[in-house]
Amino acid sequence: MKIQKPVGFMFAIAALIGCSNASAGDPADADGQGDSLTNGSGGAPNGPKTNGPASHVSTAGSGSTVPAGVGGTPPALGPCSMPRVPLLEAWPSGAKLSVASDPRARLALVPTTDKTPASNEVTLPTTDGPVSLQLSLVDADCASPTKPLELSSTVAAHYPPSAGLDGSTAVPLADPRIVGWATKVTSVSYGANVDANWKKPERALGVAEGTSFGVVSLGEGGVLTLEFGRAISDGAGPEFAVFENSFGDRFLELGYVELSSDGTHFVRFATASLGTTPVDAYGELEPTQLAGFAGKYRQGFGTPFDLAWLRFEPLVLAGLVDLQAIRYLRVVDVIGDGSQSDDFGHPIYDPTPTSGSAGFDLDAVAVLTSPA
Repeated sequence: MKIQKPVGFMFAIAALIGCSNASAGDPADADGQGDSLTNGSGGAPNGPKTNGPASHVSTAGSGSTVPAGVGGTPPALGPCSMPRVPLLEAWPSGAKLSVASDPRARLALVPTTDKTPASNEVTLPTTDGPVSLQLSLVDADCASPTKPLELSSTVAAHYPPSAGLDGSTAVPLADPRIVGWATKVTSVSYGANVDANWKKPERALGVAEGTSFGVVSLGEGGVLTLEFGRAISDGAGPEFAVFENSFGDRFLELGYVELSSDGTHFVRFATASLGTTPVDAYGELEPTQLAGFAGKYRQGFGTPFDLAWLRFEPLVLAGLVDLQAIRYLRVVDVIGDGSQSDDFGHPIYDPTPTSGSAGFDLDAVAVLTSPA
């Protein structure tokens, strides 16, 4: 909650939605101990999929330095590295994909023809359905030209709706796919307008509460990094779900999600924000206009993330982030005044300005196993 509501009002909301600490699976195994599952793809195991024993909480003060890489800017990877092209659950129809910042790169819709030459920017189809792009380098200085990449996704005019509606991807607390939870806070840097009683990073560990109160508020632009007891690997379907504490389906506070294998190199999930109107402190968002953000669903329901959406990130292609060995997850609060943009150049809006418990309110992060 970015707004510090009156206590009576907050307890009334809590009474309506239930303040019990719902659990997924065996409560005694909430921290992931004893789980020994794999997240395989095509029947082949990819290694451990669960969390180890819980560890101590390590925090940096509110004046600490934000870790390097926050903001989605990867380090330089060399003259022949592929540039970043965003990939997420679906590209927004009619949007523009661009690598204009890298003159060495070319994009083209697949199949390519002489009438559709590659360029630095591609306009996606306006009709929903599958689409593929080819990304290539045209740098004469590369001794061994990199093999072109084919990026495949779908185009959609709308994204999945609120929890409980047909087509929603929301992950409930009792979802049988949940096999573990984050076990350690490795760093936190609070943003502005968050009171001390919401600076409780340990609340992000273990099983989500699904209530309005058992959360850590990051403040405007705040950053919190979590660690998992065991490495998590890419498989079929989503591998993580991030729980926020929104008390409604449309009062949504958004966060970027970044992953790392070593705690140093992070890759950020691409985002799409299709809303065009600024949102005030009590404003609402339409979930079908949002993709790639944590906080899309109300309390008690997590937003899922699929490691496969990161497979073409430059740090992944360079081997600096291993999608078969993810150990860290970082949440970065979105400053929703329109000053930040999604990966397609759209301004991002969420409730602004706020105070008291400003910023993304993190309840927990669940580890998911692949479907059978």
